Order: sequence, then structure tokens, then C-alpha cells
Amino acid sequence: MITKAMAMVELDRIQIPFELEQSKPREEKLDRIRQHLEKTGELDTCIVVHQETMLLVDGYTRYIVAKERGIASVPVRWGNLREFGLYWR
Repeated sequence: MITKAMAMVELDRIQIPFELEQSKPREEKLDRIRQHLEKTGELDTCIVVHQETMLLVDGYTRYIVAKERGIASVPVRWGNLREFGLYWR
């Protein structure tokens, strides 16, 4: 269910912080999300994006799996960097 604080967003619109682009999630975590997607047809939870900048705040592993699978749009929840203790850019 999509609420006011959530939306379907084209994956290509989401901006990835440089710090995340330089990292690689653990293969076990990628596999867990891949398996969930294969079993249910959905990501296990929303990706979190800052609405004004479209900067990814949380869910980089889910983003990678969605990109691998050619998923065009993903459910996102609007969030901010401070909520996660992050201060990119």
C-alpha cells in the first residue's frame, strides 16, 4: 500500500551518494533480497529517498538488486539524512 509519505519512483531518478557507489554490499545481503524478490515479486521494504534531492538515504542493497533485475520503478519512502545519522554532500 502506497501512502502520502511513499511513492513509486523511477529507479533512474534516484541519486546515489558517492560514498555508497564506492562500496559493495555483502553478497549474503544481496542474495537475501534477491530471494525475497524472486519469491514475492516485490522488494522486502521500501527504499528511502530524500524527496527534494532524490538522494538515496537507505536501501542501497535493494537499489542494486532492483537495477540488476531491470526494475523500472520502485516503492520509496520519503526520508531525510538526519533520520539515519547520515550527512552526505
